[in-house]
Amino acid sequence: MLPHVFFWDVTQETVASFLGDEDAPDWRATVAFLEEQFGAVEPKAREVMVTSFLDSLPFAGQPGSDLTRYLGPRLTGKLAELRPGLTF
Repeated sequence: MLPHVFFWDVTQETVASFLGDEDAPDWRATVAFLEEQFGAVEPKAREVMVTSFLDSLPFAGQPGSDLTRYLGPRLTGKLAELRPGLTF
């Protein structure tokens, strides 16, 4: 349960940074780190990244939804599986 709670916070801070919150950690660094780690971590850790980060990102039309355009290829591919029809 704790990894999911942690990633909820990561998602909220990442979106806040993307929307201009200067006190939040830089969203670009977070997205780059997650992209890099996505291919390197074991499947259970990847599952947490998918269910607690990617699936919690804002949907189209919500504030911060454009963040999905800046995901790397691994995260984008997985998000496309979660949200068929999503355009980047």
